Amino acid sequence: MAGLEQTGRLRQTTWMFICARWLLYLPATGLSGLMLLVEPGGPLAAQAADPAYVVRSWHTEDGLPESSVSSVVQTRTGYLWIGTYNGLARFDGIRFTVFDPSRTPELKNSRITSLFEDSRECLWIGHESGDVTRYEAGKFHSVELGKAEVRPSIARIGEDEIGDIWALNGAGFLVRLRDSFSLAPPSKNPDELALAVSRDGRLWLTRCGAVGVVTHPQRAEASLSVLSSNAVQTACAARDGGLWVLSGEHIRKWANGKWATNVIPCPLAQHSITRMIETSSGAVAIGTQANGLYLLTLGGEVTQVNRSDGLSANWVCAICEDLEGNLWVGTGNGGLDMLRPGKVSVAVPAAHWGGHAFSSVCAARDGGLWVGTEGSGLYRYREGAWTHFGEAEGLPNLFVWSVLEDKEGRIWTGTWGAGLLEYKEGRFTAPPALKDFHEPVTALYQDSRSNLWVGARTGLLRMSAGQERWYTRATGFPLADVRAVTEDAEGAIWVGTLGSGLSCLKDGVLKQFNKKDGLGNGSVISLLNDADGVLWIGTLGGGLSRLKHGRFATISTAQGLPNNVIFAFADDAQGHFWVSSDGGLFRADKDDLNRCADGEISSLPCLLFGKSEGMPTLECSGGCQPAVARTPDNRLWFPTRKGLVALTPGKVDINTMPPRWFWRRCWCRDIWLRSRLTPRRSPSSQARDGWKSTTPPSVYRPPSGSASNTGW
Repeated sequence: MAGLEQTGRLRQTTWMFICARWLLYLPATGLSGLMLLVEPGGPLAAQAADPAYVVRSWHTEDGLPESSVSSVVQTRTGYLWIGTYNGLARFDGIRFTVFDPSRTPELKNSRITSLFEDSRECLWIGHESGDVTRYEAGKFHSVELGKAEVRPSIARIGEDEIGDIWALNGAGFLVRLRDSFSLAPPSKNPDELALAVSRDGRLWLTRCGAVGVVTHPQRAEASLSVLSSNAVQTACAARDGGLWVLSGEHIRKWANGKWATNVIPCPLAQHSITRMIETSSGAVAIGTQANGLYLLTLGGEVTQVNRSDGLSANWVCAICEDLEGNLWVGTGNGGLDMLRPGKVSVAVPAAHWGGHAFSSVCAARDGGLWVGTEGSGLYRYREGAWTHFGEAEGLPNLFVWSVLEDKEGRIWTGTWGAGLLEYKEGRFTAPPALKDFHEPVTALYQDSRSNLWVGARTGLLRMSAGQERWYTRATGFPLADVRAVTEDAEGAIWVGTLGSGLSCLKDGVLKQFNKKDGLGNGSVISLLNDADGVLWIGTLGGGLSRLKHGRFATISTAQGLPNNVIFAFADDAQGHFWVSSDGGLFRADKDDLNRCADGEISSLPCLLFGKSEGMPTLECSGGCQPAVARTPDNRLWFPTRKGLVALTPGKVDINTMPPRWFWRRCWCRDIWLRSRLTPRRSPSSQARDGWKSTTPPSVYRPPSGSASNTGW
């Protein structure tokens, strides 16, 4: 056809933008949903472990056909399939595609009760009506079953070692689909039904308080060999080929023909268990009918996740772990939840806080933290406990913009309307020389000679051994609205101001730099002098500037910087900078930053932390100093508009699994081209969860000579 010939010629001379459907790529896409940090074992401490999970939810308003989710499975193509009582949904991480009898006649009933993918990549769908549907090669097929006036709902589906598919119905009958042969239950009212396929292909059945394995499946009449009948509640496959069995108040593993000696305590004897799986981390996830989700480690640690932790409902009907280690939870009446391992911890006070933003944070000498807020005064945070300081302690203004504990252990606070205050003997008081000073104080810094530098609206103050000296317009130094102060290796003091650019004070001489000198813009709100003697400059809207060998270079969103408002820096001594911004927290390699500033690379790769990684908000706090702290456990702490966040740089796991994709369709001038290509792995250099790329995740430029040039 002429159109296709024309398209072929265009491939020779131009890039074509190929729309790709990224499977289970879950950045901050704007989908409405709940993000909440789940912490094991009580309040967060400065020395506590990283958070367990971040919870995100999808409901009917997001495209889910019904809020009662009975089953969830991820197929090898990467799609997530969700069974509900109002149809089947396929989810690609961005949108739901719904299948129901009105649009898919092969689905005889919209009430889906079970899902299973077999070894041949066929999806089996069980219905409440007792019907079974098979999805294979993009088409649905109704499965013929034995005739019966009333068929119980399909509770579970599994595959035996020779490839036969079995369905466990609500009456407890295990039915082989190819010939309708069934294994009847020992009683008329079976309960505690479960079906598991172990790694060696054997099919395990739990019913009526017992667990057994289907034996001789190749014969016309298979049988069930009972392993245990000791009040078994449920069982699931172990990743090493064994079987986890929950009975009474413990979980045991059956492996290699014997019971393992390790018994894990399980405080769920009085709970109604709905699902159980082993996760890729080795933990066992257990769903309950009324108490949410439990996670048990081999060491016996128990973490409960329920509605108070952000789960949509306490009735857990389905659990599925995807290829990236995320847990998907189908709830009985709350929709679909995703539990993702968190990378960021969040701490907020239980009382007095009132939702006010955190403005400043500094490390205390005993390992704790001092935290200033915009309207709630000052907080002391240590070992999970918050102590509040306010009007009762003599704090005349509750807007604490900066806080610093100096080398001598003195606590200094810069306020918005009460000037500089020192906390001693249980009270906040102003230094004698500043008792009439009430200007906003927005930066505090102590240099190598123990001088205290105070940044204020009116200029810069140096306090040393009881002596004060002001650097203001009135004293011949054009400094005002000081927001950042640092010292270089030669003892020079660098000052960032709001509107007057960057200044260097050395030997009593002030030198100023502004946008005309190459600075990103004239509002400098953060400074970092690194070990190589390079000065990094964070601006308010102008991106990140570098001063090296007397020359400025600026990196902005045009080069891939996540945001142009840079609040604070931290060097992790592992080759990375951690940066808080108005668009989240991100990490950048120091070498990449220098190469980008030198013009060697045009795009800066960054690891961005947003809500999917546990951030309570993308909006960090800044414009005041200090806005980052490091505690003795090597944690970095940053203030945000909705709490204090922390992470341990060396313990942040990076997801290196490339997302799966399909070629779906190509728009070339006025022609849509649909692909017949099979699924492939995407290049590892493409955008993925947690990474920012200059190429949007929905767009892919095929490399020269790739498979995208054929098969259309």
